[in-house]
Amino acid sequence: MVDVVILTALELEAAAVLSHLSGHERRTLASGEVYRLASLPGASGVSVAVLQSGMGNAASAVVAAAAMQELGPKLIGFVGIGGGVKDAQVGDVVMADKVYGYHAGKETDGGFYSRPEVYRPTASIVSLARDIAREDWNPVGPPYAFIGAIAAGERVIATRDDTAALLRERFNDTLAVDMEGLGVLAAAWRRDGVRSFVIRGISDVLEGKAESDAGGSQPTAAANAARFTFTLLRSIHGAPADFSGESQQPTKMRSLPPRPRALEGRQEEVSKLVAGLRGAGSCAVAHGIPGVGKSALAAEVAHSAIADTSSGIELAWWIPMHSDQEFEAALVALGRGILGASEEGDPVVAAHAWLQANERWLLVLDGARDEGSVAKRFPSHLAGRLLITSTAPTWNSGTLRLRIQALSLADARSVLSEDLMSPDLSAVDELAEELGCLPLALRQANGYMQETTMPVERYLAALRRNMPALMGQGHAPDHPVSVLATVTMAIESVVGTRPLAAATLLALSSFGDAPVPVESFVRGSLKVGHQILQDTDVYEDLAALRRVGLIELDEDWLRMHRLTSEIMRATYDPGDVVSATITAALILAGSPNPAVVPALASAAARIPDEQGYAYTKALVHRSLASALMDAGSLDGALREVAEAKRAARPWVDRFGLHDQSSSAVLDPGELEQEFDGVDRWMIEDFIETVESVRAQILLRLQRFEEARSPAERALASAQRLGEDERLARVHSNLGNVLLRLNEREAARFHASESAKLQKRAGSEPVLLARRYTHVGQADVELGETDSAIASFDAAVRVIDESGLSDPDATWARAHAYSLRTQLSDAPSGELLAAMEAELSAGLAANIEAHVLASVTNNLALEYFENGMRDEGVALLEQSLAIADRLWGSDHAETVTRHVHLANLLRPDFQAARAHIVEAKRGAGAAGLGVDVGARIAAADLLVQVSAGEDFGQAQVALGEQLQAALVQGLLDDSEAELLRQIHESPHDW
Repeated sequence: MVDVVILTALELEAAAVLSHLSGHERRTLASGEVYRLASLPGASGVSVAVLQSGMGNAASAVVAAAAMQELGPKLIGFVGIGGGVKDAQVGDVVMADKVYGYHAGKETDGGFYSRPEVYRPTASIVSLARDIAREDWNPVGPPYAFIGAIAAGERVIATRDDTAALLRERFNDTLAVDMEGLGVLAAAWRRDGVRSFVIRGISDVLEGKAESDAGGSQPTAAANAARFTFTLLRSIHGAPADFSGESQQPTKMRSLPPRPRALEGRQEEVSKLVAGLRGAGSCAVAHGIPGVGKSALAAEVAHSAIADTSSGIELAWWIPMHSDQEFEAALVALGRGILGASEEGDPVVAAHAWLQANERWLLVLDGARDEGSVAKRFPSHLAGRLLITSTAPTWNSGTLRLRIQALSLADARSVLSEDLMSPDLSAVDELAEELGCLPLALRQANGYMQETTMPVERYLAALRRNMPALMGQGHAPDHPVSVLATVTMAIESVVGTRPLAAATLLALSSFGDAPVPVESFVRGSLKVGHQILQDTDVYEDLAALRRVGLIELDEDWLRMHRLTSEIMRATYDPGDVVSATITAALILAGSPNPAVVPALASAAARIPDEQGYAYTKALVHRSLASALMDAGSLDGALREVAEAKRAARPWVDRFGLHDQSSSAVLDPGELEQEFDGVDRWMIEDFIETVESVRAQILLRLQRFEEARSPAERALASAQRLGEDERLARVHSNLGNVLLRLNEREAARFHASESAKLQKRAGSEPVLLARRYTHVGQADVELGETDSAIASFDAAVRVIDESGLSDPDATWARAHAYSLRTQLSDAPSGELLAAMEAELSAGLAANIEAHVLASVTNNLALEYFENGMRDEGVALLEQSLAIADRLWGSDHAETVTRHVHLANLLRPDFQAARAHIVEAKRGAGAAGLGVDVGARIAAADLLVQVSAGEDFGQAQVALGEQLQAALVQGLLDDSEAELLRQIHESPHDW
C-alpha cells in the first residue's frame, strides 16, 4: 500500500514530479501499468507512486481506478500542464476547485445542448492549497498560483475553435483547460476514503498556443505544477517546507498580499508606478478617494517590480499605515524575519538598521495619512524604494505622484460582469454609472451578485431604493471592508477633529457628484455663515476633507463622489440633511458664476416639495433660471422659471393666494387680505425677481411681445416695494423691451427713469453707466443724435471719474464710447479702433451672448466697409455661430447673418450661394415677413451678378418681395430706396 498516487499524461510531466522524490524504483500493476514508487523527502515513511496514464479522461479514469484498487492510496491527484483561459498566464499554476466535463450534452437539429458533468476535488485539500497560494506561493511570485475551475475535454483547444467559444459562453469562470482531470476525479469519487486533487501548470493560453509551446513553455509549466504539488504534499504530511529551494536569508524576504486576479483599466498606472520605483532611493505615491483601488494597484505594482530581475529587489514588505497598531505589528514581523531563527535583539531596531544599511528593498506603505506620518517613521535618506498609497493628494517628497481616478465605463463594465452568467449589459452599464465606476463598489457588487445569484437589474433596483444599506453588505474579494465602512471611517476621522468640516461635508453632499466652483462655494459659505465663518475656516475645512479623500479639490473645483454623497446623507438625521441641503442651495444661489448650474440643480432637486420649504426651493429655482440665462441656455432658463412658480405654490397657498392667469405668479395688490410687513416684502420680492428674470429671458430670445407682460408685472411689484435700485433695474428691463417693440417714447421714459433712480440710489458706477447707455440707445431710435451722444458721454464720464478699470467697468466704458463714435463724424480708423476695443472689452468681461453677437456683427460689417473683407468674414462667422447657438437656425438674427455673409463672400460663388440657401430655409421655417425676403432676394441677385450667372429670375424675385414689403409698410424709406436701386441697377453694386 502507498500513501499518495500521482498521475501524469506526458513524460516531461512525470519527470518533473519524480525530480521532487527520492529512491524511486520501477513497479508494475496487475493490469500491466508501470509506475515508479518513491518516498517524499523529509516525511518519514510517506510513499508516492507515479503513473503515466496517457492523454484523455477515459485513460486517466481507467489507470486511476486500477491504481486505487491495487495500491490503496489515501490521496490521488493528477499533475501536468494545461491551457490558460483567463487570469492565469504562462508559467502560473492552477489548482482545481471543480472540474467541468464540458463536452457532455445532446446534439439535436436545433443545436448542441450542454449537459455538463462536474466533479470536485476534496474540499480540505483545496482549502489548504488556497492558504499555501496566499501565504507561501504568491508573495514570492511569479509564477502565481490560482484556485478555480478547470474544464476537461477530449481535444486540444485552438483560439477560434467552437469549444473555446463554448467555454466563454457557458463556463466563463474557467481558468484553465485539460484532458485528464475529470477522469481522475470521477474515479476517486467512486472510491470511499480517497482524497483527490488536480494541479496544472499553464504552458499556453488560448491566444498564442503554438508560440508558447515553441518557446519551451511546457517544461517550465510542468516544473511549476510539480513544485506546487510537493509544497502541498509537504504541508499535508508535516515535512519541511522547502518551497524556494533557498535558505531564508534576510535578503530573500517577501510579505505582500496576493497579486490581484485582474486589474482592469490600470495598465497605464501600473507602468508609471513601476517605472517610478526603478531607482534606489525612489518614492512613488498613488493617491485617490476611498475605494478607488489604490491598495490593489499597489499590490500589482509591487509584484511587477520584484518580478523585474533587473530591479535587484531582495526584500519586499507590505506595511499597513491605517493605525499605529497595524504599522508596529508589520514592522515587528519584518524585524523578526531579518533576525532569523535566533530572534536575538529588538525586531524594530533590527528592521530599521537593516533598511538603513541596504538599498535593495521595497516597502509598500498602505493607507498613509499624509507625508508627515511617513516622514516621522522613515527618514528621507533611506536608499531603498517606497510605494505609498494615501487619500491625501499633497506629497512633496515623492519622485512620482499619481492621482488614481475611477474607472472608465468600459473597464467598470468588465469588473461588474466578471464571472456573472449572461448579465444584461445595459443594466451592467447603468449599475456601473450608479456606482460612479468606483472599483471597490464594483467588486463588492459583483461579489454580492455572485454570492446571492441576484440578477444585475434587481441589484440595480435595490441599490436605487437604498444604496447605503446595500453598500454595507458583503465586501470585495480582495478587500475585507465594505464601501460603507470605508467611507464611514473617513467621515468619522474628520468629525472627531473638525465639527465644522462635518457640516461642510453634509452641505457638499447635496450637490451629488456635480463639480462645484471653489470660489463660489467659499463666497457663498461666508455669506450664509457670515457671523461664524472666516474664509480661512472654509479653506481649512475643505483641505481636511480632501486629506481623507472625501472630496477631490484643486484650485478651481471641488467634487464629491456620488457614493460618498449618498452615504453621508444616510449617516445623519433626515432633518439635519434637509437643513444642510437648504444651506448648500443658498450658498450657491447668489453666485454670478454660471458654472454652478449642475451643483445647484442637484441641490434643488433634493429640497422636499413641502410647504415649509417651498419659498426656499422657489428661490433656488429662480437662481437657477438666472444662472442658465447667463450661460446662454435660454430654454432651460424658461423651464426653471416655470419650476420656480410651481415650487412656490405651497407657499403661496399659505396666504390664500393663487395665480391670476397661467402666465402670472400672483398679484397681492389686488387682494384684500392683510399681511405683515415681512410677508408682504417676500411676496412682492418673489414676484418682481421671477418676472424680471422671465422678461430678460424672453427679451434675449427676441420674443419681445411676450416679454412685455412679465416686465410690467415686475415693475408693479417694484413700485410697491419702493426701492430705488430695484426700480432702476426693472425700469431698464421694461425700457429695453419697449425699445424692441418700437415704442420709442415709452422706452426712453423708462430708460431715463432708470438712470435717475440709479443715480439717486448712489449705486456702483458700472450700473449707472449702463443706465445712461440705455438712455442713449433710446435716443438713437428716436433720431435724437445730440441727446444720444450726451448720454453716451455721461456713461463714459461716470467710469472715468470712478477710476475703475476692472473688466466690467472697461466694458461699460468701451461699449458707450463705441456707440458714441458710431454717431459722430469720426475718421474710419478711429471708429474701427473704438469698435475693436469694445469687442476686446466685451470678451474680457464675458458679456451676454446676445450682446456679443451684436458687437461682432457690427464690427464685421465695419471691416467690410473699410475693405477688410477677410477680417469681416472671420468675425461674421463667429457672430453667426453665436446666433445659431443662441437662437437657432430658424431665427431672424441668424438669417440676417447668413445674408451679410453672402454679401461679403460674393467673389466665392459657392460659399455665398450656400448662405443664401440657408437664409431662405431659415426664413421659410420661421415664417419671417416679406421684408426679410426682400433682403435675401437682394443678396441673391448681387451674388448671381458677381458670378456672371443669369440673374433674371433673381431680379424678378426681388421686385416681387420689395413690392409686397412696401405695400405692408415693413421697410423704412432709406432701406426701401436702397433695395430699389439694387433691383434696378444690380451691376452698380
